[in-house]
Amino acid sequence: MAIGIFKFIDINNHDQIVWATKYLMKKNLISVSAREQITAQTLDRALRSITNGPEALQMMDILELHAQMTNAWNGRKKRKSDRPNAAINLRVDKSVRDKFNELAVRGAMTQAELFTSLVTQAYSRGPKKSSDIRQKNKAQKSQARDPSPSDELLRSVSKI
Repeated sequence: MAIGIFKFIDINNHDQIVWATKYLMKKNLISVSAREQITAQTLDRALRSITNGPEALQMMDILELHAQMTNAWNGRKKRKSDRPNAAINLRVDKSVRDKFNELAVRGAMTQAELFTSLVTQAYSRGPKKSSDIRQKNKAQKSQARDPSPSDELLRSVSKI
């Protein structure tokens, strides 16, 4: 790289090179043609112009830029590393939420661990068609609300 303070940029990491070049472009410190492919050489030329060119930055500005870029790159890495964990926001009855919280406490696990466990267990039981599940749920709800005529008939027959 053009200057030692930018050595945090790994010239073998194409993603980081593209990111650093675009970062400098957004800060209006360099300009790169849209047709030009961004490579390590592109970034090296850009950093040389920032540090040695006619419009070179002062050393304090370079040090500040280095700190900003390092922080931004570390933040980006952190956000990318967190991607396997996704937030899920659900609306449920308060009673369901309370039961869920109680299950987590009983199991000595976090809510995320409980949710993961429940989904993993349900998924491992095998694939089911969502239409089958919906029909089964609908049937259970309707049975709970209205006893069918056959249920009443069975009850009356059992009394005999």
